[in-house]
Amino acid sequence: MANLKHYLNENELIFNVKKYLALRGFDFSKDSTTAAARRVSDISDLLEGSEDANGMKLLSSLVASAESYLQRTNATDLSPEHKARLTDEQFLSLKQERDMNRRISYEALMSNLTAFNRYLFENYEPGAEVPYGGACSLDPIFLSPMDRTAVSRWACELVIGMYNDERKEGGQ
Repeated sequence: MANLKHYLNENELIFNVKKYLALRGFDFSKDSTTAAARRVSDISDLLEGSEDANGMKLLSSLVASAESYLQRTNATDLSPEHKARLTDEQFLSLKQERDMNRRISYEALMSNLTAFNRYLFENYEPGAEVPYGGACSLDPIFLSPMDRTAVSRWACELVIGMYNDERKEGGQ
């Protein structure tokens, strides 16, 4: 899965994601993060074995958009110290800008997830070669574009799972 390696300040991102999850009452297990990362890894191995450059490109875009979404989501939370230094007008402007960026990132994530799964199911046998639900480790019923919480949860699980896998491979 070397082609999917992400280039973020991983420790900071994972710390912020875990803080974000805790503040919102998300409870996830190591099993769910491992399952999300394993599914993407297995699909990546299938695409690499098939020498499917288009599929790998779409999968890389999906992973990058999950990371970007998490970065944008965490950026919407302002620290109390930061809020105290802003005027009401500055705070409102900054909050609106961050909310817009988060919404755009979410739409990109959903677009990439939908495009990748559509590509995957057109080129590989669902249930035989690739799992139902495609790249997403959630039950396919949760893949409605309206279920922002489920997709957010999956993106968190994926990024944390990939981070944990890379740490194991690196011996950290």
